[in-house]
Amino acid sequence: MITKSKLNYLSKRDIHLSKAINKYLIQLPKADNKYFHSLCKWIIYQQLSGKAAKTIYERLIRLVGGSKKIRPLIILNLSSRKLRSVGISSSKSTYLKELAKAFEDNDLKRINFSLLSNDMIVDTLIKIKGIGYWTIDMFLIFTLNREDILSVKDAGIKRGIKLLYKLNKEPDELFIKKKSSLWAPYRSIASLYIWKVADNGI
Repeated sequence: MITKSKLNYLSKRDIHLSKAINKYLIQLPKADNKYFHSLCKWIIYQQLSGKAAKTIYERLIRLVGGSKKIRPLIILNLSSRKLRSVGISSSKSTYLKELAKAFEDNDLKRINFSLLSNDMIVDTLIKIKGIGYWTIDMFLIFTLNREDILSVKDAGIKRGIKLLYKLNKEPDELFIKKKSSLWAPYRSIASLYIWKVADNGI
């Protein structure tokens, strides 16, 4: 939950970030336990603009007959041709099926990820083909509502920081990590504001 005290903390720590906090009203979505569904979504969103990814994701929902039907067995039973028909690339079709196999065959569907540490979640998911650190970061932020996650390789984070700090070029990872030390332990909340700046300016 984004509270006034957390925003005050961030504003005091970073005057540049305080400008975004004063301009925008943002809330995290509620944490949920639709782990497989969420990971499918973030695989689709990999390396795409938010608008393009949202369109493809919504097509997948329509293809399977509703968001509640994005389940491992249903994804496994969809042909790659069907997945490609809604705009999912061949590689991402493979990734979705690998994720579905992991949930079915390795019993990941029985894991309560909310009880695991961030490191345990990384260790569990990084073994699955197509699941990288960015996807896990999005899962931690938007599905589990972990408050101190920063995806240093994210293009939107780089673009937002460039705008927020009026840099001549997008920052490297060293700059981002150094700057983000000011935001701990609420780097996820800071990220939401930086993404907003990336999309809408400051």
